[in-house]
Amino acid sequence: MRILNLPIFIMLSLMVISCSLKNRTEAIKVVTQWQGKTLRFPTTYTCGKNGEDVANAVGDSLLHKEYKILLFVDSAECTSCRFKPLEWERLMMEMDSISKNNVGFLYFFSPSDGQEKKEIQYMLHRYKMNYPVFFDEKWEMKSLNSLSDMVISQCFLLNKTNEVLLVGDPTLNPNVRLLYEQYVKELLKEGTKE
Repeated sequence: MRILNLPIFIMLSLMVISCSLKNRTEAIKVVTQWQGKTLRFPTTYTCGKNGEDVANAVGDSLLHKEYKILLFVDSAECTSCRFKPLEWERLMMEMDSISKNNVGFLYFFSPSDGQEKKEIQYMLHRYKMNYPVFFDEKWEMKSLNSLSDMVISQCFLLNKTNEVLLVGDPTLNPNVRLLYEQYVKELLKEGTKE
């Protein structure tokens, strides 16, 4: 099922992300690089919830959702600056109301060491984030998918087979958020016709 074809996807994505990228050529490169690419997930990770480790089966169920929003955060940047739990919780509630719980959220953190992992767990506990997160301590997510250090190319809307449908962080840009919401509505409407 392909709702938006490549030219429309590129046009919409460029309109949304070009505000955050100064160089339009760079924006075109980011969008065309990721559109339609299938992401791979690490084979080794730990899963946490509300600051505590949980069984990986909890996280595995999210990997198989019909649609999912993946956020990758590595230690190259300030984790608490990049990951705003309250913003993500708002987005999760909005998506749940739109999609009737058909959109999963995959938060992949690649901490540089055990101390940073503890800081991330503390932050999640402090904000009472009661949603599973993944810790990729071997940095497989980044290497398997050649993820760049650009924030714009570390958040994706994926389908069931992990194909990239949209690129960009919906919590950082209201236009990206609107695009995600509209796209998910269209995907679900198309899904009911099949």
